Amino acid sequence: FENKKINEVKSFLEKSFAENNISYGAWLFKAIVDFIVDKNIDEALKSVGRAEKYSKTTSEWWYSKAFLYFWKEDYKKALKLCQKIKQQSYPTETTTLDEVREFNLKLLGDVNPKVQLYFWIGYLSYFKQNNLGNALQDFENFEKFSDSKMAKLKQKSSEYLRDIKQLMNIKN
Repeated sequence: FENKKINEVKSFLEKSFAENNISYGAWLFKAIVDFIVDKNIDEALKSVGRAEKYSKTTSEWWYSKAFLYFWKEDYKKALKLCQKIKQQSYPTETTTLDEVREFNLKLLGDVNPKVQLYFWIGYLSYFKQNNLGNALQDFENFEKFSDSKMAKLKQKSSEYLRDIKQLMNIKN
């Protein structure tokens, strides 16, 4: 995948599912291919749903699902998942959080970025990593670039920014 050999990636996935159609990792990986390569958000959500079905003790799928809802601008579902993510944890979550941040920052560097991703990574920085500096920067970027369709997110980000600034002793 990293070498952009997409036909080989898709062939590998087909073989993987032929061997084991209930592979959590393969379904999560397929969701990435669905999103990045095929640009098919609905198919990516279906693949994440399959990963969710086959997950046992790990929860990376929560992050993929919430991201896709943010991408689709389904903020109600995205925020509901954020609340669940906030309340759960698993042993390798720190790695997941770093990967999610890196992935989203890359997307935010594209032309016409989806600015709601600033809210998403700000939320994770604040509530999951307790990284107030990143959260402050992310929520400020979100507020700077957001539009009226994101009013619900903006209401929450403004609240989070007040709290973060208070914790950091920053005067408005």
